[in-house]
Amino acid sequence: MGLCVFSEKIDFGSPVEKVFKSLTDTDFFLSLFPSHLGFKLQKRSGRYLGSGCSLSLQARFFGFPLQWVSYVNSYSVNRHFSYIWQKSVLPCWEHDFYFESIPGGTRVTECILYRFPAGSAGMWFNQFFFRSYLRRIYRARNEMLFGKLSRYNQLPANKTGHPKQLSGVGQRNL
Repeated sequence: MGLCVFSEKIDFGSPVEKVFKSLTDTDFFLSLFPSHLGFKLQKRSGRYLGSGCSLSLQARFFGFPLQWVSYVNSYSVNRHFSYIWQKSVLPCWEHDFYFESIPGGTRVTECILYRFPAGSAGMWFNQFFFRSYLRRIYRARNEMLFGKLSRYNQLPANKTGHPKQLSGVGQRNL
């Protein structure tokens, strides 16, 4: 009970190798989030993510400081990687990235499974606040990533020049 899902797909006009390397580069990764979140890398086991790597991170969510350790629990070059949060206030957070070569670029599918403590109150918080907050954070991150990879862009952007967000994905509670 109380497991939540956040999922998005985005197409980039860059080769899968470039997109994968960018999202597994911890120096690059931290530059993709809005500055108001104050993401800080406290400790890492290497610059690039790989099987068994861990990152100690700190950020501010809703103005509150949060610290956690992310551990890469699954890794397949240019195809998939996933990490879980350990030592966190959330009892469950697993974030999966799937990479697919498509004509002219790469499709990235992200899926985050998470759970808030406090049963019904946690579900209420997710329903009315956290999902939209998470959506804004990842949309901003995707736009920054799209801009940084745009010199490789071969896929058409939507009318506003933003990355192509695919329909049929979103958030739900399980």
